[in-house]
Amino acid sequence: MRLILTPNSPYARVVRLIAFDAGVALTLNYLPTRDAADEILRYTPTGKVPTLVLDDGTTLSDTRVICEHIQVGCKKMYVSPVSDTSSRHWEGLVAGFLDGIAVFDREVRREVEDQSPSILALEKRRALRCLDHFEQHWEHDRRELNLASATLFAALDIADRRCPLDWRLGCPKMAQWLEDFRGRPEAIDTAPLPPDHP
Repeated sequence: MRLILTPNSPYARVVRLIAFDAGVALTLNYLPTRDAADEILRYTPTGKVPTLVLDDGTTLSDTRVICEHIQVGCKKMYVSPVSDTSSRHWEGLVAGFLDGIAVFDREVRREVEDQSPSILALEKRRALRCLDHFEQHWEHDRRELNLASATLFAALDIADRRCPLDWRLGCPKMAQWLEDFRGRPEAIDTAPLPPDHP
């Protein structure tokens, strides 16, 4: 199976974390996503990553859909079933957090004169509100890898590296959880590539 991604996509990282843990080999295909003529449009009209190309040529887009496909045949359940409302609650919360962080990250990487102060303020408030909630309610000794924990890690990692949030002092348990997760083999194996990666 071939995973189309960009070097720093946190959504693709979620897929790679799950695949690593599941022992599923993925061929990584780095493609640009910002041009109307980009090759990725041959595989998905959304032009978004991650996109998984199956051996028969079928393509799957959307992080959750791809993770559900990866877990087929695995003994471990990474994506919670509809009946598990508690786990799905967390999957939804951390997915919303990651979406906000992705918007924040894109905005801060624009030229200063092109940045939207209102978007930055909105996403900063959202991120800090979520972080405070996670600090209070996330099970900080949780070691299992699933869609919720992989998504939370991918979001926290990119927020910590690229977003001006100054969140660590107010969320020491989350900061420790992030550092502990960063030491895991799957986190090391899926570390983002340098910005100048082709």
